[in-house]
Amino acid sequence: MAGSAAKLPGLMRPLKPSVQLGKFLGSNADISRPAALKKIWAYIKQQDLQDPADRRQINCDSKLADLLGTKKLNMLEMGKRLNPHFESAPKK
Repeated sequence: MAGSAAKLPGLMRPLKPSVQLGKFLGSNADISRPAALKKIWAYIKQQDLQDPADRRQINCDSKLADLLGTKKLNMLEMGKRLNPHFESAPKK
């Protein structure tokens, strides 16, 4: 299975999450960026953190703010704020 992970496109390749991201997700297992983002979006919707007036804005609770480093962000910023929470894939 390890050989097949190397053949995945860059964003789909599972990477080691930071300790902080692993704690937020409930697992330190390797995960792709899209899969982590999907879990974070599920949390945002479950906690009703989207601004009712502008659904593109996320009003972070303390748990999400600790992870992303801000109390409010635009949904398009999420990927940029998550990047530091993944170990870089080894260059080949």
